[in-house]
Amino acid sequence: MCGGMTYKYPNKDTKQLEDRKAYFPQPHAQIPDIGDGGEVMLYQWGRRSPEEDLAYDVPVTGWAR
Repeated sequence: MCGGMTYKYPNKDTKQLEDRKAYFPQPHAQIPDIGDGGEVMLYQWGRRSPEEDLAYDVPVTGWAR
């Protein structure tokens, strides 16, 4: 299982790419995703509690195959 990652993300003020680190044990860890239009968005990493996303039958974890 991946416990952490480093990625480049644009700084809101300078628009320069900066290294960011995310570790799953952090309560609000976010990872980037590129949308259909090419925009980069940040999303919460994994399902953190059983009350989240009740519409999906996904285990509480940050692990994926």
